[in-house]
Amino acid sequence: AEKHPDPVIAHKIDFTIKRAVGRLESDDFIHWVNPQLVLVPDEEDPPDSDLQNPGAFKYTEAENAYFMTTCFFDHRRDQQWAQLAFSRDGLNWRRAGNREPFIPLGHPGSFDSEIIFATAQPYVVGDRIHFFYSVFKEGHDRSAFIDGIHIADPKAPRKRPPRKGRIG
Repeated sequence: AEKHPDPVIAHKIDFTIKRAVGRLESDDFIHWVNPQLVLVPDEEDPPDSDLQNPGAFKYTEAENAYFMTTCFFDHRRDQQWAQLAFSRDGLNWRRAGNREPFIPLGHPGSFDSEIIFATAQPYVVGDRIHFFYSVFKEGHDRSAFIDGIHIADPKAPRKRPPRKGRIG
C-alpha cells in the first residue's frame, strides 16, 4: 500500500479545520498507511460542530456489519452527545437515525445534561447490545471530571450511578 505524503489529514470546511473521523491501516502497529477520512461534519450539521472520539467495531452477529459511536460536539451550545454510524465495509460510513442522538443528553441540570462520551466497545448479551458511556454535568470547556460510567439500555430508565466505585 502507498503512504500518503502528509502524516495528518485535516478536513477543511469554510476555512475552519473540523474534527472528523479518520482511518489508517497497519500490519504491525508501527507503520501506518492509507490515511482517509471516513466520517466528517457536512452541510447537514450546524456550522460549528465536530465529530470526535470514535469507537468503531465489527458486529460479529451479522455478516459485513460495522457500527461506530462518535461524539457529536456542538460548539455553539457547548454540548456533546453520542451518534451512531454504520458501515458494510468499515470504509463507507453513514450516521444512523437521521443524526438524532443515539444516547441523548439528559434534562437540563441533570447529571448527564451536557456531555456524553460513548466510545468503548460494547458487549453483546443475548439479543441485546450494551454500550458504555460516561457523562459530564458541565459543558465541554468547563468539565473537570467524569460523573460515572453508565450502560445505555433503551429498555431501562436512566439513573445516576451510585457513588461507590465512581471515577473522578
